[in-house]
Amino acid sequence: MLKALEEEGTSGLTVINNNLGEPGRSLGRLLLNGQIRKAIGSFFTSNPDVSEWHRRGDLEIALIPQGTMSEAIRAGGARIPAFYTKTGVGTLLAEGKEERVFAGERYLLQTSLHADFALIRAHKADRAEVARPSEVALCRLLKLLRDINRETGPER
Repeated sequence: MLKALEEEGTSGLTVINNNLGEPGRSLGRLLLNGQIRKAIGSFFTSNPDVSEWHRRGDLEIALIPQGTMSEAIRAGGARIPAFYTKTGVGTLLAEGKEERVFAGERYLLQTSLHADFALIRAHKADRAEVARPSEVALCRLLKLLRDINRETGPER
């Protein structure tokens, strides 16, 4: 499906993923083609092209800790616009974010994540074709879902 996006020439994409793959492979190919405008993820160090594109101003990056990103996806699916988290308080990740104190503890406001389309790859899925709870949350917030599954197992 990524190859179809590449061939179609779809551009201006915002990608929500842990990373942007490896140089020249999968999402990395879309990046090199200039098809990705913004990347939202928890780490981008596996692809050195990401740093170069960001430094040149050709790629916007939003770095979100892994657990916070998962919760932001879940919140989007539940139609919760934002939530507070302790993760990132006192770090560079807190820059530009609203901070509040609850019961003497500092928290950051994190907006939920929303998507129009998802490509989910799973080695094995249950009969509902869902691989992990994070995919369930992602599916709830999407208008359209495409699953790539190699094997379907029993329902969980």
